[in-house]
Amino acid sequence: MAEYLDKLFKSDDPRRSWLAIADLDDFKTVNDTYGHNCGDLVLSTIASPLDNNLGRTLACRWGGEEFLLVGPIDQDMESRRKQLERVRRVIADQPIWYEEHLINVTITMGLAACQEGYAVKEWIKVADERLYEGKTHGKNQIVM
Repeated sequence: MAEYLDKLFKSDDPRRSWLAIADLDDFKTVNDTYGHNCGDLVLSTIASPLDNNLGRTLACRWGGEEFLLVGPIDQDMESRRKQLERVRRVIADQPIWYEEHLINVTITMGLAACQEGYAVKEWIKVADERLYEGKTHGKNQIVM
């Protein structure tokens, strides 16, 4: 992903792109309660809607239980937020079976369009700050 973002900034206008950081809510509880094999299953299950429902979007695991998503602004940012909101609902409405346990997970996202003068780190920082805002104000939401 770092290579892709560097290339985006060198060869294209990054202001025509959006970036989101998605973080599974209370993921530590899943690992602590059911173990790391269950955590791995949850991560791979969550990756599918993030990767398959957003059109021309690049998604990758960013660290721990975080995913970084980058895509073109092919409409306005509110339309992009609504599309991410549909994905958020798919994840929240998709219980995951592990052994005999039914696990419900939710996800919080921070969404940012690239602005004039941003460097990659600044762009990610804005999305991360919005993610943090969502985490501290109820989780299971998208903050733009």
